Order: sequence, then C-alpha cells, then structure tokens
Amino acid sequence: MSSGIRYQSPDVVVAVGSGDDMQEFECYKIALSFASPYFDAMLSSDMAEANSSRIEYPDKDPEEWKLLYKFLDPRRMGDSNSHVINVDVAMKLTPWFHEFQMESFVKKCDDVLYEKVLALSKDLDAEFWDLDCPDSDASDSGRLTQRKENFGGIIKLLQFACQYGLNDTKLGAEAAVQFLDRRSMGASDLFTLNAVTALVQLFLPLEESGEDGGNFTACGKSIIYWELLSERAFEPEILEGLPREVLCNAEIISRLAHLFTLEFVTKRAYNFKSWQLVKVSQERNSMKKDLKKKDMRFAVKAMEMTAFRTSIQAVFNGLTVSTLSDVNAQSMMKYHLNAHRDTLSRHGITLPF
Repeated sequence: MSSGIRYQSPDVVVAVGSGDDMQEFECYKIALSFASPYFDAMLSSDMAEANSSRIEYPDKDPEEWKLLYKFLDPRRMGDSNSHVINVDVAMKLTPWFHEFQMESFVKKCDDVLYEKVLALSKDLDAEFWDLDCPDSDASDSGRLTQRKENFGGIIKLLQFACQYGLNDTKLGAEAAVQFLDRRSMGASDLFTLNAVTALVQLFLPLEESGEDGGNFTACGKSIIYWELLSERAFEPEILEGLPREVLCNAEIISRLAHLFTLEFVTKRAYNFKSWQLVKVSQERNSMKKDLKKKDMRFAVKAMEMTAFRTSIQAVFNGLTVSTLSDVNAQSMMKYHLNAHRDTLSRHGITLPF
C-alpha cells in the first residue's frame, strides 16, 4: 500500500444519532479542521474529543451527516456532483453549516433560499397575489390556494433566515411581507392569526423607551411587521402601562395586532365601496353591471373579512387571560381589551369575560 498522504487512514470517529439509530463515521481531522473553525478549535485543543479522537452528536440525524460530509471529504474534492446545493440540501444543512461556522457554505445556502423566496413571491405580481384581481376568473380557486401556500412558504423562510443569519433570504422575505401587507384588502386573507403570530414573534421583545415612556422599539431579529403595524394600523398607545410580561407575549400582541388590522382593513373596505358607488352613479347604469361583477365583489369580500373574523373569534373564545401568570397583568389585559369591546362587537366578535 502506498505511503502517500492521500492514502492515510481516517483518524477520528464521528458518532451521529443515538440507540439503534446511531451510526459511526470514520473521518479526517485535517479535513474537518480546514472546513470548520469549530472543528479546528475542538481538535487542536485538550478537549475530550481531541484526546479520544471521537466526536458524538446523539441528537442529530446520521443521514444529514452523510450529506454534510460530502462537502468535507477530501476524496470527493474533484466530484462536482457532491457539492450541489439545492433548496432541499440548503434546508437540511444550513443548521449544520451555521453551527460549525462554515460561512462560505452558509452564504451559498442563503443564495439558494433567496432565489426560492423570489420564486414564491412571483416577482410581487399583483395579478397573482390580489384576493380578487379584476382580471381573474371568479372560479380561480387554484391561484387562491397557491398564493396562500406561497405566503406560508415565505413566512417559514423568513423564520429560518432569522434563525440562521441568512441576510439575503431575510431581506427578500421581508420585502414580500411588506408588499402584501400594503396591499391591504387585496391580501387580507393571507394574514391569518398564525401568520401574524409568526411575524410578531420575530419582532419581539418590545422595549419601552423615552423619558416618559410610551415609545416602543422592536428588538427582535426581523422588525418589518412592527414597522408596518406602526405606520398603518396598529396603535402603540394601547401598549402603554402594560407589564413587560405582556410586551413579550407573542400570543397577546398578535391578538392586538389582529384587532387593529381588522379595524383598518374594514374601514378601507367601506371607503372603497363608497367610492365605487359614486363611480357607478357618475358613469350611469351601463357600468353598474360590470362593476358589480368585478370591483364591487372585491369590496364586499374585503368587508366580510370572513377569515379574519373566524380566526379572531376563535382566539377570543379561548381567552381567559390565564396565559399570564401575574394577576396585575391579567387585570390590565382585560382592561385594554374591554376598551375595544365595541370594535369587536361590530364584527360579531364577543369577549368571553
């Protein structure tokens, strides 16, 4: 057998998984160290892994390690097929690349997932995204279903990007959220309670600032939705005097955001309907039929806000405020919600207290 460097035997074992699912992989310390500062520090020190030549990851997936090591194995350096990163590979390996500080591969994953965001956002095409696009067929259920699935995918990629520091993917997803939020009635059905809660979780915690308080700053990993709420529908004053436990509670902040978004979109719908009625009277009866078929149907759907009402009522039906451990926080939350009882009532929503 040749004594060349390339023929040297593996010198470290990586054990991945636990129990019967655990698999052991023979690897090269030098390959791991050159690929990752994390491994370089581990294997160049007096740590147990360096002394025992054994690294264990009992909570990880052996199949994902196999995939990861294709990018590290020196015997595959000339195999271009081993280094292809598609969306599936990026979703699986970004957590590994991030943990092991493999920045060049994190950037490659970011590039791939950014392109995925662009594909899901359909180049921010209004004809695709608008709930009731005038040029769309009334039976265009496939498009309506697809847009909801795409928006869900964008939210998931935004969460993923925030977790692992994928800046381009984050910016692309935030741009899509901003575009759709500003479409107001045209995208109202997309911002369900689950979607709003996810976006709120990303901008929490809130910090109260200013000498007299009353100013709030979002300190989370993605503050785009806080900025949109602040400029459009949400009234930060409702947060004044609330305990920190409430300000960091995504479930409750999401309810409040939904409440004001509902109010804002409904007002916009009424204004839109009034404008359309004036337009009909000005253009005589010849336009009435066409407007009822297209634009008026758009306004009526926005006014009904079925998805919003259903999701909000479901949340308030289960609200006992018992999710807050502090009695004072519970009382303050009830006080603030009571102040908006009339707003909720106008939409057929009742508070359970």
